[in-house]
Amino acid sequence: MDYQIAPLGNYLRRESELTGLFKEVNSGFKFSFKALTMTRFNRILFLINLVSLSGCGVFTDRTTVVYGTITDQNGEPVDSILVSIDGVKGFMYETLKEVYSGKDGSYELVVEVPRKYGSVNVLVPFGSFDNPKYDMNYKDVNVKKNEIATRNCCSASIGNKTKYDFRLIPK
Repeated sequence: MDYQIAPLGNYLRRESELTGLFKEVNSGFKFSFKALTMTRFNRILFLINLVSLSGCGVFTDRTTVVYGTITDQNGEPVDSILVSIDGVKGFMYETLKEVYSGKDGSYELVVEVPRKYGSVNVLVPFGSFDNPKYDMNYKDVNVKKNEIATRNCCSASIGNKTKYDFRLIPK
C-alpha cells in the first residue's frame, strides 16, 4: 500500500536519511510501508544479535588487574620479588607480563588477556634467574586472595580485579 506525501521542506530533502523509504514522484513523495517495516525489522534483528553477542564474550572486557603486596614472615614489605601472570590454554602456559615488587612490597599487573586463553594464573616464580632474591632467601609462600587465606593458588578472573598478597617463608 503506497501513499502520496507532500514535500515538507528540508525534512524530506535529506535523501541519505530516507533511503528506501521515500521515492520522488512528480512533485510529491511516494512512501513505502514495506521499506519501513523491513527497516524496523532489521533494526530489531541487529539489536537482538548485538545483545546475544555481548552475552557470549565477543564484547566483554578482558583487561585483568592483579595487585597486592609481598611481605616477609614478620609482615615487612619485600622489594625486588618477581611476580608474573601467565595465560593458560589447556595445559600450556605463556607468561603475559612480569613485574618486580616495589620498595613498599607492592606490585600491580594490568594485562589485556588475549581470547586464546581461558584463564590466567599469578605466581612468584622460583628457580628462576630472574628472581634471585627469592631463590636465595625464601622457600615458599603463604597466599591471601582478596584478604582470605587460600591454598588454591593463584588463578585470577579474566576481566576483573583480583588482589593477591604473598607472605614469603624464609629458608
